[in-house]
Amino acid sequence: MKLLKNHREVIARSVSSEAISWRCSAREIATPFGLAMTLTRTFFRGICALILPLLWLSFSSSAHAQTTEDIRQMSRRFEIGNSQGAIIILGYVKDQATIEKILEIAAGEAKRLHEIIDWKNPQSEVARLNQVSGSKFYPVSKEVLNIFKAAARLSEWTEGAFDIAAESPVGTYENIKLDEKGSRVRLQKKKMTVRFDAIFDGYLADYLIRYLYGAGIHHAMVKVGNTFRGVGRSLNGPWRIQVHDDEGTYAHRAMKLTVGNAGVATVSAAQFRQTPPIDPRTKQSLPVCCKGATVAMKEAALAQGMAYTMFILGPQGGVVLMEQLGNAKGMVADNEGKFVKTSGYCFISPWIMENFIRLLSEPIFGFLSSLALKIGAA
Repeated sequence: MKLLKNHREVIARSVSSEAISWRCSAREIATPFGLAMTLTRTFFRGICALILPLLWLSFSSSAHAQTTEDIRQMSRRFEIGNSQGAIIILGYVKDQATIEKILEIAAGEAKRLHEIIDWKNPQSEVARLNQVSGSKFYPVSKEVLNIFKAAARLSEWTEGAFDIAAESPVGTYENIKLDEKGSRVRLQKKKMTVRFDAIFDGYLADYLIRYLYGAGIHHAMVKVGNTFRGVGRSLNGPWRIQVHDDEGTYAHRAMKLTVGNAGVATVSAAQFRQTPPIDPRTKQSLPVCCKGATVAMKEAALAQGMAYTMFILGPQGGVVLMEQLGNAKGMVADNEGKFVKTSGYCFISPWIMENFIRLLSEPIFGFLSSLALKIGAA
């Protein structure tokens, strides 16, 4: 950023009103020779004022390119349950050993969170909580308490259309009580159970980004399944992701999204091949009403939960809800292939989007440096 600021300062000076002066006194133009000398000096001053800054930019651009070579993206893949994950960090080459260690620890954290939240693991905190439902408050870790809080927000926003107790034989989100001060949870009804399948990938992505940021990493991207969470930027500009699903819902549309400090999640109909979606409000299974849904929100956990809810509310109802909330952007593809989207969420042809992003990511001093090099070569 410092280098970019310097370039902008030079550009500002080169076009200032004092850079080229066309004023001359009556004495200087009293004779043809004086006029010729004045015009000659003015001409060379103008050339110097235009060329020298550009030449300086070319040398600075070379230095900038050399600095860029000292930065690279380092990554680590991991697997949890049925989901594939990846962590990408942008950092200095000289810090590679430290970053590799951070990546190793972060991948370990991903597995640890999965072990304590996976309801199918009998030793997990969630499984043990399900076993003592209907009794007193049960102590849980901060990580488990936080995923309960995220789920509670979604349940309130959707008025129960999203519910981690959807597949429980009894009870709803209203029967889940949280003691935030004591880090405890109580399931009020006996035989009540909760599952976090519809929110866990996003929650893990959020957790890992916060973990990396706390470790001093300010530019990173985390992918878990079809859920993404980014912070900062990549080596070539903003983080860009290619959204897709197993059904090829977006095959003929441009689903290349730019991610800043936000989360993006896609849920496809393929996830309901074996088990249809269940409406938590009625405890009844529903026919699959969408081919896929993609949602962007501040947190990946909320984005994933909201995308899942589209299969409960349907394309029209889901988009209306997102519009009312005002904190979510997204689109839903119905079973006929028609796209329903929130305002501000548009499709652009892949060629136009790719070239437009490339144009925006090209710094102005890169163009001026290229121009200076051409002038020099001439």
